Amino acid sequence: MYLIYGFVFVVLLIMFPALRIAVLHPFKTIYYGVKDTYLYFKQHKYDYLKMGDMTSYNAHFGGGKTLTMAHFAVLMFNRFNNKKVWCRDRKKFVTQKVHIISNFDLKTIPYEPLVSLSQAVCCAYRNKKIDYQNDTRTCVLVMIDEASSQLNSRSFKTNIDADFLNVLVTCRHYHISMWYSSQKFKLTDALMRAVTQKCVWCQKTWRFLVLKNYDADELEYASDPSMVKPRKTYGFFVTDADYGAYDTLATVDRLKKSVDENDMMSEKEILEMRGMMNPDNDAVTNRSLRHKLRKRR
Repeated sequence: MYLIYGFVFVVLLIMFPALRIAVLHPFKTIYYGVKDTYLYFKQHKYDYLKMGDMTSYNAHFGGGKTLTMAHFAVLMFNRFNNKKVWCRDRKKFVTQKVHIISNFDLKTIPYEPLVSLSQAVCCAYRNKKIDYQNDTRTCVLVMIDEASSQLNSRSFKTNIDADFLNVLVTCRHYHISMWYSSQKFKLTDALMRAVTQKCVWCQKTWRFLVLKNYDADELEYASDPSMVKPRKTYGFFVTDADYGAYDTLATVDRLKKSVDENDMMSEKEILEMRGMMNPDNDAVTNRSLRHKLRKRR
């Protein structure tokens, strides 16, 4: 019996590196485990909003991608805005502020209308000074609905410059996150796809909204998105409050205005913006079960 237990323990050590590190450093694990648990409650880390993610929400018409962004934006604002959190740099508690910038109307929470990508750059460069003056910590969420079409406007495309790309790459340090929606991931700007961390495929049936979380790099390489296995599958029940939390009419109006003012790029420029799509299926390591069986056959 002891031999079996020992064999299972060795297998666990091989399979889980974190367990192996804990076994090799037992005293440090116990000491810092107690210390971090104490600071977690003392410094209100459960109210600390982690930012710095680039997420693409994808679905066909009526699939619930804008609904999903609005749902989680409202939850984020109601859960984390005006919370007291510990600032490690200033060594004191500050007030956490959630600042949302969106190109579609949010009906139940305050937001700043998105008219230019330079707004994110301004927030990155000015918020730190403002936060130090007012004892605050500002978290910025930028949401772009129908990004594959919105970024075809020259007024938006010209904002994707070196400063904006620097903000995207270092968005975690500036407490900025960006969510954008598109019918398909590969229809979005190639530079945006390059810094996107995860893709969420939305499937809405009646009031059941199922979300499948994919690794963005694997979707970029795959010739067929169905060959990639989702990292996580979850969802939520859509209520009347979710439907009443947003309105996409403002996005449609801005796109129509861009077309009327001849502000849209040409077809050649749009295709160049999306980049060369050269799939490399060998780079997809997290394959779906169906494609694993097909490859073995």
